[in-house]
Amino acid sequence: YMKHYSLMRFPDCRFKCVTLSYDDGNKDDIRLVEIMNYYGLKPRDDNWSLIENFAKYIGKKDDIWYATNGELYDYVKAFDNLEWSADGHFVYNPSLLTVCVSVRGRDYEILSGKTVEIL
Repeated sequence: YMKHYSLMRFPDCRFKCVTLSYDDGNKDDIRLVEIMNYYGLKPRDDNWSLIENFAKYIGKKDDIWYATNGELYDYVKAFDNLEWSADGHFVYNPSLLTVCVSVRGRDYEILSGKTVEIL
């Protein structure tokens, strides 16, 4: 129930994540393309200069998590695998990663193997 009302946050409860390499065909890239397709994101071959300029603009910012394709994939899977209580007051993290979520405007950091009460 609460899963539908929670927002994924990235490590350290950041709002933003950047990963730019996804086209060399390794297994992490294939998984990232699956995620991009799932969410309807369609990069094009003719927009690389825009992507490069964007990367320069957003580089070295504390509020952005810079992740590899594999890290992003693993994090999204960890978020998707959070286990919510029926009433939405507790969430359990069965993954090996710490996962951050926001519920009703409040951020929660759910450590690996831990259950957190959602207030």
